Amino acid sequence: MTKKHVLTGLIAWLTIAGLITVACGGGDDSGKKKSSPPKKSSPGDGSEEEPADPEDAPKPTPKAGEYTVAAVDNGGTLKGAVIWAGDVPTAELSYEYTAAKDDAEVCAGGGVAEGGKRKNGRLQLGDRDGGKKGVAHVVVWIEASEGAELKAPADAVIDNRNCEFNPLIQLVGPKTKLAIKNSDTTTHNTKGKFTPWGGEVEDTFNENLKGGSAASFEGGFKKAGQLKLQCDQHYWMEGYAIVQNHPYYAMTDAKGNFEIATAIKPGKYTVHFWHAGYKLKRDGDGKMKGYELPVRWKKADVELKAGANDAGEVEYNK
Repeated sequence: MTKKHVLTGLIAWLTIAGLITVACGGGDDSGKKKSSPPKKSSPGDGSEEEPADPEDAPKPTPKAGEYTVAAVDNGGTLKGAVIWAGDVPTAELSYEYTAAKDDAEVCAGGGVAEGGKRKNGRLQLGDRDGGKKGVAHVVVWIEASEGAELKAPADAVIDNRNCEFNPLIQLVGPKTKLAIKNSDTTTHNTKGKFTPWGGEVEDTFNENLKGGSAASFEGGFKKAGQLKLQCDQHYWMEGYAIVQNHPYYAMTDAKGNFEIATAIKPGKYTVHFWHAGYKLKRDGDGKMKGYELPVRWKKADVELKAGANDAGEVEYNK
């Protein structure tokens, strides 16, 4: 074999060995390129100094719907009221309904029904000064990306009682454990559908509960939104649990008053209002077959300052 052939073979062998070394990591069992240690700065060398404390490092900007716990200095609070303007829609305050013969007595209990009609518990108006009416069960929250830590209830109970969900509206956190109870003697199937704000509906649970039984749902909502409760066996039964990932929300009382008492960082915010809605769906014969969609509206660029802030009286968006 000539020297030329030997040299050519050696070069080929070295080339193959080099490829194997690159592909297999050259004996480095990490399989990854090792990063260089952070560059240390020296006075006057023009380099950027590494933060001495991780807390000093720049924080990523939260995505829409995300929330970061942060200190609030010289915070403010927000109170106000939601009122009903105009005539009261008396035709929507009660409706005829049909219950199975075996359910008639239990579904008419608790004063929720009489004379073949049920009360529309979704529209509850309370008397205010000056002859005005306040709207109960309106959920109010500000659109916040950072602030105080949420201290939501660890447990909450949704009861099927007199063929109604009790409470009708409930405020919970992402990890709140829901106990679904049936205090009636008849069977209810409690079905939950969760919709994150601006997202798609998700089937969450469907529990068939015999009289006197109960079940639980561990929560685990990743985003804020509404959990709609339904019972397919009693078409009028609907309720809601509103999920928030921050503490800046409240629900109006019997006279329409609300207060967000947790300290809010001063600035401009969008204030959201949500109500389950009261308008009835009816069939061709005028009988109630369910409810229309919840009502939502908002007020943008609301400036909140340190101390007490008053939103005044906000009209219900009909």
